[in-house]
Amino acid sequence: MAEAQNEPVTYGEYEIEKLLGKGSIGKVYLARHRRIGRHVALKIIRPEQRFDDEADREEFRRRLQREAELCASLHHPNVVTLFEAGYEDDVIAYLATEYVEGESLQARLKKTRPLPLDDALRIAADVLRALDYLRDAGVAPDERTAEAIGIVESKRDADGRWPLEHAHHDELLVDLDEAEGRPSRWITLRALRVLRWADGDERSSAASQAST
Repeated sequence: MAEAQNEPVTYGEYEIEKLLGKGSIGKVYLARHRRIGRHVALKIIRPEQRFDDEADREEFRRRLQREAELCASLHHPNVVTLFEAGYEDDVIAYLATEYVEGESLQARLKKTRPLPLDDALRIAADVLRALDYLRDAGVAPDERTAEAIGIVESKRDADGRWPLEHAHHDELLVDLDEAEGRPSRWITLRALRVLRWADGDERSSAASQAST
């Protein structure tokens, strides 16, 4: 096994292989389910913050439980899937989520900036679809969505609209009169919904006028 970073080499049904990252509430490892062989991103919950009292600690546990329940209800190709929540003494100890192999967008941008136009539009469209799904599912935006929101904002053109990534080549009941790379009314409306969801109408109000 690779570096376990002070964690056991096994955790529940999972064998830890390497550290993927860490945050304020714990560390994330690449792990393998020892019975079925599936690789997962295993987040082991170890909060760094100190709680003022037991009430604060209990509120953190309740919030973690609510988030786990919400994540378990999400099913979208651009949102990672929660496979399992593990418990110790009725408190969530770890979360096993879908492991997406490959480099992060941040790592990609460090090597290639700017991205080729086709890649940039494709990534932005995938991010936008995921954010719009989260908005529709009732997920509250937080610091974890900030980078994704920034990607959506960066694709807005000078007129406050968003270009179409790929034209629809099947027969449609209506003529959208939209071409690849040109401003898209449908993409723009979705992007505006996401920005309103992120932090109200302040940033999206001007662009809303441009899209009508």
